[in-house]
Amino acid sequence: MGNDEFSKSAGFISKTISKAAKIKEVSIKSILLAITIGIWILVLQNLGIIPINQNVRVTNEVEIEGDVDVNNTV
Repeated sequence: MGNDEFSKSAGFISKTISKAAKIKEVSIKSILLAITIGIWILVLQNLGIIPINQNVRVTNEVEIEGDVDVNNTV
C-alpha cells in the first residue's frame, strides 16, 4: 500500500467521521429544541396563555351544596 493510497483512505475515513459527528450534533440539537418547546408549552398552559379545553361529563347524579356562580361552577 503506497503512501498516496494511505492518505486517500485516511481522508475518506476523516470525512466519514466528520459527517457522522455533524449528524450527531444536529440530532442532539433537534432533541434539545423539541424538549425546550415542550417545556415552554407546559409553562404557557399553566399560566393560562394557552387554553386547555377539557370536556367533563357527569354520568351519575350529583348533589351540590352551596352557591353556583354564573359559569355553573361550584
